[in-house]
Amino acid sequence: MKLKLEIIGNLGADATVKDVNSSKAISFSVAHSEKYKNHEGVDIEKTTWVNCTFWKYQGQSTEIAKYLKKGTMVAVEGFPSVRGYQNQSGQNAASLDCRVTDLRLLSAPKNMENETTSISPKAPDPLDDLGDKGDLPF
Repeated sequence: MKLKLEIIGNLGADATVKDVNSSKAISFSVAHSEKYKNHEGVDIEKTTWVNCTFWKYQGQSTEIAKYLKKGTMVAVEGFPSVRGYQNQSGQNAASLDCRVTDLRLLSAPKNMENETTSISPKAPDPLDDLGDKGDLPF
């Protein structure tokens, strides 16, 4: 069984691009916040941070990294994992990580709000193969 993770949130810092063997890793963190009232009626805000890595293989573009700036809202899909570590105080801690399979920008970075550059190519539409016939394949 594979778990799938879907996150909508804001980037906590600008993304970084690192060379790893013959691949490139675009790394960024996403904060997802939720607000609710507890059983005593007190407003609570809980923020969950997810460390994301979007792998780009030899020849694939990392151009999207320039749009992944602090505060940008994104939608991320991928496969989750939990990583244990010791924090600076020496206590055991865990982080939620995501190997990204799909990434969509939901807002423009603050310094690029007026830019009209396309961020990613349009996905192919299966109905484009119908040509001018207009006939559906079913």
